[in-house]
Amino acid sequence: MSDKEHKNQRKKNGKEENAKDAEWNTWIVATGSELKETFELTAENRPTIKLNPEHVPDELRVLIPYAEEWGIDDDLIRADVIGKASPEALKDLILTVSNYQDSINEWLAGPEAYQDKQTKEYHTFSALLMTFDEAR
Repeated sequence: MSDKEHKNQRKKNGKEENAKDAEWNTWIVATGSELKETFELTAENRPTIKLNPEHVPDELRVLIPYAEEWGIDDDLIRADVIGKASPEALKDLILTVSNYQDSINEWLAGPEAYQDKQTKEYHTFSALLMTFDEAR
């Protein structure tokens, strides 16, 4: 069943769902643009990220505003945010994060990487590096 058929079936059943309510025990096969449209995975609908500085190494706390703005873990939303960002904002992101890239990588490759569960801050800084790489 295509994503469009799946969505129509949910409507027929009176169970129109959004991404937060979707039944994730089934597979939806669709293109990125179909998923983006169906689940509204856009820059305008991006989640608000609020990090706890206590969970970030001291030398990286200066990057918390960048991580909260750019540390988007969803590939489609991240791509949309990058695509809609101004050249100046992207340049600022690239120049700033490049100065801390080694320190971020050291943290992400450190002991927390081997824990059963990492902090939200750890995952957000990992996503920040993905955005940095994709924006270059």
